[in-house]
Amino acid sequence: MCKTLNDILADQGYRVEVAYSGREGLAKAGRRPPDLVILDLCLPDGDGLDLLARLQRAAPRSQTLVITAYGRQW
Repeated sequence: MCKTLNDILADQGYRVEVAYSGREGLAKAGRRPPDLVILDLCLPDGDGLDLLARLQRAAPRSQTLVITAYGRQW
């Protein structure tokens, strides 16, 4: 899903940065707050909802779109 979203957004002219873990995403958001975060709830290194709270503190002006491919877990 990450690659597909990246390709679609990049093809539309958006500058896209991808993070493959919560830790990486939080670090990137702290260095350069994004306009939009597309956040998967299922992360390899933690809970997406926990990361959401941390992202809101690190980049309070960033908007967040929460997604997941696992509808029954949430």
